[in-house]
This record gives sequence, structure tokens and C-alpha cells, in this order.
Amino acid sequence: MKYCLINNLYPPFSIGGAENIVEIIANSLSVNDQVLVITSSNNGDTEFKEIPNLKIIRLPSNNIYHYLDNKDKKIFFKLIWHIKDVFNFKTASLVKDILKREMPDVVMTHNLKGLSYEIPKVIRKLKLKHIHTLHDYQLLDPHGSLHRKGINIEKLPISLRVYKNICSKLFKNIPYIISPSKFVLDKHLENGFFKKSKTFVLPNPIVLTDKKHLKKNNEKIKLLYLGQIEEHKGIQFLLESFIKYNSVDFELQVVGDGTLLNGLSKKYASDQIKFLGRVAHEEINNIFNDIDLTIIPSIWYDNSPTVIYESYVNNTPVLVSNIGGSKELVEEGKTGFIYKYNQYSDMCAKLDKIAQNRADLAKYGANGYEFIKQFEVSKYIDKLKNI
Repeated sequence: MKYCLINNLYPPFSIGGAENIVEIIANSLSVNDQVLVITSSNNGDTEFKEIPNLKIIRLPSNNIYHYLDNKDKKIFFKLIWHIKDVFNFKTASLVKDILKREMPDVVMTHNLKGLSYEIPKVIRKLKLKHIHTLHDYQLLDPHGSLHRKGINIEKLPISLRVYKNICSKLFKNIPYIISPSKFVLDKHLENGFFKKSKTFVLPNPIVLTDKKHLKKNNEKIKLLYLGQIEEHKGIQFLLESFIKYNSVDFELQVVGDGTLLNGLSKKYASDQIKFLGRVAHEEINNIFNDIDLTIIPSIWYDNSPTVIYESYVNNTPVLVSNIGGSKELVEEGKTGFIYKYNQYSDMCAKLDKIAQNRADLAKYGANGYEFIKQFEVSKYIDKLKNI
């Protein structure tokens, strides 16, 4: 079988979990099948890389700037970029030429922002089997977040309704839709997407190793925030909660990079709150060895956060908010804890509960590891092939 995966980014270029998920799928499929990855190039040229059973083609963006260069652009240029991105006929034509030449048995699209929303039409005209996987809300909101200035968007304003209607038409004939969480799938269905599609909730794949994760015996309960240092990730809420809770029994480690890192580290860094900045992915496991619990305090509608999977793989329980898809991955009092979104009092109450159950945190982490086994990549691939 020959599979084609299409995503806007592919490692080493990465800003979120989607591109890492695509890489996991590509590597696993390439063990027994031929795999083609189509993604974007950040230097304006078409690039080719080929290793046994895996071919990677990076296409120029054919837009006024690359997807990764979106920050700090003026609104006018962003508007032009988004319009051209949706109707990027040149990139769609390049993808069409590749697909006609390669003729894969299955095409799996992921995040197409930064490539072209005309690609589903190309796949349909070539009569290729098509599976599309959702990773956020890019078809409802160009930002992909449904979140602005600390507020989640419940009712779409007219500008987003126009955008949504265009996207729903461009994506309406895809036969199969996968979402890692029921929450994200329901958000799309509520807004009129995928009426003709077969839909599946299939949590993201993870790679398990035989490595033993040896936890240190910490004097304090060590908490971890791992992710982008951005407003919608809830990092400010977490830091304020930690300050309000004011317990010498806890230490918080903040790992990640983002636009708020410098400001927040200057304001909150202390003996109890340590900012480690961006850490190489291969060093993450070493950090988990020193951590008792991971906190995912998102204030936006998270889909299926990669950090939860990573925590469970490293025998670490989690604390998550009760909005979005995060709670679908947590068994309260067994693999972690769930607090009420954006409520300081409930966050502090959960920290109390964590302190009271400190002796059980290792058991919760072991439960998380057992829970995540069902999403091991080989099982994910089996389910994918049966769609």
C-alpha cells in the first residue's frame, strides 16, 4: 500500500503537536508500506528527501509569506495571506501533479492552513481515498483557537460565519473525518461541517518504550507546566493560582517558550516557580523523572493535548481544566484530576487534594501509563487502516 500524508509543517519545523503526530504516523506506516509526505518549505524552494519507504516533498508556500512568519504582521497583510491561503490554486496544482504521479492508495490530510484549502477538491477529482484529521478549529477560525483576548468564542461573529461557510463547502465531500476528541468533532458538527462524512473519534497515537521511568523522591511536590508560554494556554491563570495557594509544599517548573516568557519569568520567578525556557524534546523525559504531576491549565478549547500523552508515557498524572477535549483523557481520581475552568478556588481545592493524596501520585501515574497503552501507535495504525 502507498499512503500520502499532507500537513502544513513537518519536523524539524514545528509549533505544536500536529506535525509530531504526522511524523509518528509516517514513520510507523513506512515500516511495512510506502509513505509520501507533502508539506511546506520555508525557503521558497521545492525540497525532496527520500529514505527507504519514506519520501518527503516540501513545497514553497506560494503566498506573501510563510505560515511560520505570521507573527507581528499587519492586519492588512494577514487578511491578504488568509484569503490567498484558502484559495491557493498554485499550491493545490502542485499537489495535484504529485498525486497524479504517485497515485497513493490513501491520502491523509491534517492541517492544511499554509498549503491550500483547495487540496480536498484535488483529491476528490483524482478519486483517491481521503481521510482528514482535525487538530484544532482552523476550519472555524483562521487562528485555529476560537479564543480572543481571554474569552472563548461561543457564537461566531459574522466574519467567522463567512469564513466557516466557505470552509464547510471546501471540505464537505471528504468521505472520512477523524478527530482526536469528541469535543472538537462536535464543535464542527454543530457548525454544519461533514454532513456527508463518516466521522470517528480516534485519540492521537503515542510511541511507548521499554525504558523504565524512575521517579525521584522529592521533598516538595513538583508540578510541571509544559507548553507554549501564551495567554490561551492558561499559564497566567496557573501562575496566579500558584501564588494565591502559597504553599511551601509545592514547586512549579515552567518549560516552554513563547511571547509571554520574558514578562512572566521576570514577574513570577522565585525559589518555588522556576522557568526553564525551551527544552530539547530528547530532554523532556529527564524532566519528567523529577516531576510528580503535570498541569494543563488551558483556557481555550484544547483538542487532545500531546502533553497529557507524554505525561502518561512518563508515569506522571495530570491536572486539567474541564473545558475542551482534555477531560476525555483523564479518569478523575485514577489517572489525575479535573478542576473547574478558570476558577481559582477550585484549582486551589485540587492542589489541596493532590497534597492529601501525595502518597498515591505514583499509583495515578502508573494508571496513566496503563490507560495510554490503548493509543499505542501500532493499534492506532490498525484502526486507521480499517477505516
